Amino acid sequence: MQDEGWPMYRRVERRARRFERVMEHADVDVHALVLDRLGATFAEAFRACLACSASARCRAWSEHSDDSPASFCPNWPLLRRFVRVRTVK
Repeated sequence: MQDEGWPMYRRVERRARRFERVMEHADVDVHALVLDRLGATFAEAFRACLACSASARCRAWSEHSDDSPASFCPNWPLLRRFVRVRTVK
């Protein structure tokens, strides 16, 4: 469903997709994030993403970098808590 009458529709949709890519790229355990505080942590993180002014840097990072996004991402301290621990087999 697309609501052309709401001016923020496209921005929210783009940010939601980018937020999903960031979590995937960082290997965030989304299930654990959503369960934390009954979804409040996820909602808080998404609101911060919507208000963030570093979307160009975020997009570039999520597409090409393995470095930490700590220098530009206000969500990184929160998301970092949910990054899956990689084990070497």
